[in-house]
Amino acid sequence: MRVAVVFMSLLAASAIAGAGMAIGCSSSSSNGVAATDAGGGDECAAIDSACGQPCQAGNDLGIGKFCNTIHDCEGTKIPTLCATLGDPNEHFCTASCAPPDAGPDAELTTNCGQNATCQCQGGQCGCFPDSCM
Repeated sequence: MRVAVVFMSLLAASAIAGAGMAIGCSSSSSNGVAATDAGGGDECAAIDSACGQPCQAGNDLGIGKFCNTIHDCEGTKIPTLCATLGDPNEHFCTASCAPPDAGPDAELTTNCGQNATCQCQGGQCGCFPDSCM
């Protein structure tokens, strides 16, 4: 299942990012749009992506916001990561979550915001935009 691959890979990537290691990228970005996409063309033109397209703002928490790098998800209401860390074909900001039935004492959020769902597999859970399911 695509959701599981993204989140299992993100778990490993978040450990690397959390340790403060720099992640190199082949292109820079500005406001979530790759510099190579912004030069002369429509900055919101569709890209080849399993989920996430340029200029998508995401929901109230930032889940689903378009990203190319980890830095594109900065400034969201909850800590998020770019799904490209787990799968280079996924271009959206995501966050670790707990399933809604985890209860009010869950360590992670059980609310992924509007139009996003906490998807779990193999004991790992992450917020996934409903539009990508």
